[in-house]
Amino acid sequence: MKNQFLFVLLLILTFACTNLPSINLVTNGISQYSIIIPVKPNDQENRAATLLQKYVKQVSGCELPITSNLKSGQKGIFIKETTGLHYDGYRIRSSEDGSVTILGGKRKGCVYGVVTILETYMGCHLYSPTFKVIPASKNLKLPLINLADSSVNNYRIVNYFSQAYQNDEDLMDWNRLFSRYIFASHSFNWLVPWETYFKAHPEYYALREGKRMPTQLCLTNPEVLKIAIEKLRKEMAANPTQIYWSVAQNDYGNPCLCDKCLKIEQEEKSQSGPLIRFVNQVAKEFPDKMICTYAYNYTQSAPAITKPIDNVHITLCSIETDRSRPIATDTSKAAKQFVKDIADWGKICKHMATYDYTINYHHFISPHPNLFVLQPNIQLFVKNNVFDHYQQSDIAEGHEFVELRLHLISKLLWNPNIDVSATMDQFLNGFYGGAAPWIRKYIDELQKDMVNSGDRLNIFGPPSIHQNTYLTAENLEKYSGYFDQAESLAHNDTTFLHHVEVARLPLSYAILEIGKTNIVGPRGWWDNSGTVKSKKMDAILDNFYAVMTREKIGVMSEHNLTARAYYDMSRQTAGKVYVQNNFAFHKRVVPDPMPNSMNKYNHADLSLLTDGGIGDLNQSKPAWIGWETDHLELNIDLDTLVNASTVEMTTLWDTDARRILHPSLIECLVSDQKEKGFVPVGKIEITGNQTNEKNIRTHIFKIPGNTKPFRYVKLKMSGNKFMPAPYPTVGQKAQIYISEISVNK
Repeated sequence: MKNQFLFVLLLILTFACTNLPSINLVTNGISQYSIIIPVKPNDQENRAATLLQKYVKQVSGCELPITSNLKSGQKGIFIKETTGLHYDGYRIRSSEDGSVTILGGKRKGCVYGVVTILETYMGCHLYSPTFKVIPASKNLKLPLINLADSSVNNYRIVNYFSQAYQNDEDLMDWNRLFSRYIFASHSFNWLVPWETYFKAHPEYYALREGKRMPTQLCLTNPEVLKIAIEKLRKEMAANPTQIYWSVAQNDYGNPCLCDKCLKIEQEEKSQSGPLIRFVNQVAKEFPDKMICTYAYNYTQSAPAITKPIDNVHITLCSIETDRSRPIATDTSKAAKQFVKDIADWGKICKHMATYDYTINYHHFISPHPNLFVLQPNIQLFVKNNVFDHYQQSDIAEGHEFVELRLHLISKLLWNPNIDVSATMDQFLNGFYGGAAPWIRKYIDELQKDMVNSGDRLNIFGPPSIHQNTYLTAENLEKYSGYFDQAESLAHNDTTFLHHVEVARLPLSYAILEIGKTNIVGPRGWWDNSGTVKSKKMDAILDNFYAVMTREKIGVMSEHNLTARAYYDMSRQTAGKVYVQNNFAFHKRVVPDPMPNSMNKYNHADLSLLTDGGIGDLNQSKPAWIGWETDHLELNIDLDTLVNASTVEMTTLWDTDARRILHPSLIECLVSDQKEKGFVPVGKIEITGNQTNEKNIRTHIFKIPGNTKPFRYVKLKMSGNKFMPAPYPTVGQKAQIYISEISVNK
């Protein structure tokens, strides 16, 4: 920190000693300047003036008065909103008589002009809510300035998970971002709530497999349109200044497949057809409002016939695309489809935004090497006439390179053509000090290793799915060495050292999570015999938790996993393994059907079912195997005849935005023959809709004493085909998740 202040101060003093024309803003802590605003200033003029006054005082100790009249003998910094500047643009001009004029476009132009002066000419840098570099000097000089700037983009919005970031107005203005998302949100159930209408009017909702389900609305039902319009009319009357209103699908998939909806879908060659026709009818009722909807998931592709009317706003979501490659040049089917879709929507839409995904939502603190993909993706959006942007980044303390990620995104949203490498270096030098080169090396190597491996990133996958590509044991050791070097260079500056230690958290997290899916063995928590626990893994976990606690890092996943919960969960998960006296350890499990529900974001590695460890409740459940079915059979060959006392199996229940229930019935059978002779040894039944279930259940089948030695175990399960009420995912297909099966001596 001290070195940073001295460096900025040296720059200011060096400039002051030159013979270039300059403005003496503050001399020996005293100024002749006042900040001049209109007699009746608007909000942005007031904000710009107070922001300039605040930071000039912090730097120099001198408080510039804010007034509407320039007194005799005084000099002025004039701040005024004007017309003719594009999207929050500004123009700064100074003259040889010493006056400075900051003209700003509507909304925030004046504010951004002030921020430019504070950042560019006074060295004030705001990196995060807790790290702001404000140099100190009793003498402030400005050069003669004549510059103008504006953004090609209209709305520049980044999602914040942390209140500290969300409420830091100065940081928001430094990044030239808007604080609130205003476009489409999942609103069908808000407009026509199934809890109110479904029982009496199931026809208002989606027809799926011959059955009405409250997953989405039936968009061809005239009563649904009437109810939605009346709901909006009532809400608009209560909120008359609100312009943007959402009429958008639920986040569950499963649209209506009734004959009328299917007919429109076929005519429009897209499932967005019924949606856009419905939204257009709503929008016609409210011509002075903007009606917002999604092009998302099943509605991603544009309709072939119907165009959104002028007061309809489309938000196109990039959720299906790979996070590790620029969408425009990626050869995958999903990327090619998105490129086509954004071009198609751009041809028929007057108002359009993109909803982009820049982090891993189930594992905020995990390596996610996509920093060099941000620019080409934003450039793709702008190229297709998208000037409203929402970056779903869940900004919060401790997330992977959160400060750098926010800085790059905000700079790119303002100017998509910046030099990303230079911008990154400038930030790293300011945030990590002398450790910056090793942090940059880690970023570059991680990105290079990921690309060279041919692996891909998604927005929910755990680090364990990359353990054989770019997160190999050798690579993790290499990355750890980079952080060792970074910490050694930062050890004399506590602030920079702490920044490095936080940046290391994702690497430690990857090591810990990979260890859970290799619970026994060299990358795991136990030796091959399952008798000696790894002190190294315990130390990594303890240090991980210590840094998280010291830095007050709140949540680790989209569903609010806390550091304390993660620590306790990891201790419990790694605290016991089922190796000794377990006849099923590392034995092959043959399922019918094969697992399918985890293939999108996890690797369905069946060996996890007998690896000796029970999975925990971390997001995306990397140590669990899932099936989207209501009937399941597992067959285990123990390789030899055994006399066992129990068969145990763990299952999962997770209904927080998920669809995982325990099986309603489990039967255990054993035999000494592969295909026949199976004898039932137990049955476990779980009744009801499981609203108060434990997350993890271990089902224990005691083998009767008169049971003959057996080699084969069969576990037969049945469960709910669809999620029942009162779960928010009611009507969607339910899932069964299993972690560990043991056959105990």
